[in-house]
Amino acid sequence: MKGLNVSIVALVAALAVPAQAQEIELDEIVVTANRTETERSRTGASVSVIARADLQRAGNSLKDSLAREPGFSLASQGPYGNSANLTLRGAQGRYIAVFVDGIRVDDPSGFTTSYEFGSLMSAGVGRIEVLRGSQSSLWGGSAVAGVISVESPKAWDEGTHQEVTVEGGTQGSATLSYGLTQKTGPLELTLNASLVHTEGFSAAASAELVVNNSRTQIPASEADGAEAVRLSFGVRYALNDILTIGGNLFLHRLQQEFDGFSYNLGIPIDADERQNMDEQGARVFAELQTGNTQHVLSLSNYQIARDYFSIGQSTSSYDGERNRLDWTATTDFGDGLRFVLGADATDELADVFTGATNTRESVWTAGIFAQGLWALSEDLDLSGTLRRDQNENFGGFSTGRVAMAWRPSADLTLRAAAATGFRAPSLNELYADYSVANPNVNNPSFANNPNLSPETSQSFEFGIEKVFANEATLALTAFRLNIDNRIGNRCTVALVNGGCPSFSYMPDNFPGKSVRKGIELSANLPIHNYGSLNLSYAYLDANSATGTRINGVARHNLNITLSHDLNDRVTLDSGLRHVAGLT
Repeated sequence: MKGLNVSIVALVAALAVPAQAQEIELDEIVVTANRTETERSRTGASVSVIARADLQRAGNSLKDSLAREPGFSLASQGPYGNSANLTLRGAQGRYIAVFVDGIRVDDPSGFTTSYEFGSLMSAGVGRIEVLRGSQSSLWGGSAVAGVISVESPKAWDEGTHQEVTVEGGTQGSATLSYGLTQKTGPLELTLNASLVHTEGFSAAASAELVVNNSRTQIPASEADGAEAVRLSFGVRYALNDILTIGGNLFLHRLQQEFDGFSYNLGIPIDADERQNMDEQGARVFAELQTGNTQHVLSLSNYQIARDYFSIGQSTSSYDGERNRLDWTATTDFGDGLRFVLGADATDELADVFTGATNTRESVWTAGIFAQGLWALSEDLDLSGTLRRDQNENFGGFSTGRVAMAWRPSADLTLRAAAATGFRAPSLNELYADYSVANPNVNNPSFANNPNLSPETSQSFEFGIEKVFANEATLALTAFRLNIDNRIGNRCTVALVNGGCPSFSYMPDNFPGKSVRKGIELSANLPIHNYGSLNLSYAYLDANSATGTRINGVARHNLNITLSHDLNDRVTLDSGLRHVAGLT
């Protein structure tokens, strides 16, 4: 499938200069890498920041901004709103922990607990932090490939500032967004509202049926449109020099159309399929400074409801919910030594299909971790983390991470990290049974497996980052991710010619070690009196325990973006994305 989308962005009203919110010094501070504010150059883990200006250039879908980052691979299954298979270092969405304004948003009602990036807008997003490698020791289970933290714009400057953005493009696409920030002494308020509409296109229109080496284009006439509305609100109030309280809230509604899929032919088909999705998240927090220790306590709730409509079939509904309590305490002992202690408890609930109806299932997980951050000198930083989790179904798991950042010169940084992780099976993998729902051979039937065991992982990486005299930057990272006891779909009947003749599957643990290894390269070259040239490339070798290539993972991903500054307020961007070696 190939698609072209051209957009024009017009700033209708801006009472503040947007660039003031993307100052370099702010982008150099990251939180995800150590669960506390840390200069990016002083963390041994591989972490990158996507600023707001970069998000606006990539269009209305957040997945396109992430796809430009090294290590990501994107395979969209249609226009905006349709499912998007986003992988990080060859690991699927179930291995990525996703947070929006501190609220964990992985969908507990999905077949695997993962987030659907196909519907998340870039409008109303201030910045994104991407943390790569196994991070279960800091962020709990499922953070096997990394962590993505999405943040709304912050109220950095005193006074009230407003911004309205209008975007139009091909395929009847339009975006309207409004943002407001207000900072008055100890009070900070943010409000963002976004509306996206697109007439879309048919994913089936680009499909080809291959019979006896003869290719036939699949006829398709129905475009699949979508509409989405998103509201977010944030408040932060410093009661005094010791205590600050606040909260975040977001509401997101999506209505979309999508094509069906023929499992006999192995291609999408033109069909009138629709989905309504509602998700909401809320978080309240308190920050308390006691002596040399800062405590952060937060309570969050996430809910998602998905309804699917098909001609001639009944409505299918899936609901999920997550309640989470987090606490961290960061103590500064001086002499370059900091200690971070944290604990969290999560309760996940989901409606899972059990053959005739939906059944509510739940699971709780609790964990505690300790991390030491030691700056041996201005040039060398070390960190070590240990964590213990207790899962209601599978008992206890221990994970850890060690990392090092060394700056032999002001313009050169060397990084190294090694970590372990785990992922427990999802509620659907354990309890769902779709075998009765899809008795027709044309549709797949998935059965649950209550005997599943958790996956474990080991992650290793080494990176080098160089800043040149003309402010150009070059970063190269080599990595390896091992996943033991991988959970995949096993055919429940005898295989025929390597396929599954009745399309009947069940999740199962595959013994051995699946390996994902490769390199990530990123470069930025400022062009005098013109703009900049950005490049990201990733080579990935992803194999199962038997040595076969893992499906859906590209071997090469290349992104090139050229930014041309027409003046101090208008920038023209052009980009090229090349994906090769996709299995």
